Amino acid sequence: MSLIFTFEQCGFSVEGWDEGNPYIINSKGKRVYCYHPSLETEMEQVVVELLGPIYTEQARNEVLATRTGNAADHVCMHCGNIFKLDPKHDPMQCPKCRQWEAADAVKAFEMGGMPCPKCHGTMSEGAMGAIS
Repeated sequence: MSLIFTFEQCGFSVEGWDEGNPYIINSKGKRVYCYHPSLETEMEQVVVELLGPIYTEQARNEVLATRTGNAADHVCMHCGNIFKLDPKHDPMQCPKCRQWEAADAVKAFEMGGMPCPKCHGTMSEGAMGAIS
C-alpha cells in the first residue's frame, strides 16, 4: 500500500510504499527493482542471468542473500530530494545535496506530521494511494 503526502501550502508531494523497493543486483552491478505481483519472477530472472539455467538451491540462496536489498523512498529534509536508500548498503547521505545527520532524511511512507522540506509547513496524515 502506498501513502501520498501533499503539502497544501506549497504543493510538494511524495508517495511512499509500505514495502519499500525490493531489488536484486544484476551481473552489471545495477539494481533491478522488483515489485509485486512479479517480484519472485523478476528476481528469478536475475538469478538465472547470474548462475545460468541450471543451478543448485544453495547457489540460489547465496545469490539472494548477498545480492538483494530494499531501498525505501526517502525525503531529504534539507533540499526536498526524493531518493531510494538502502541503509544496509548505501551511503547515509542525500545524493543531491550530500547532507546527512540523524534526522535529515525521512522514509517517504513515514512523512505524516513531519515538516515540509520546501515550505516548512506540517504534513497531515497521508492519503491512501495504490494497493499492490
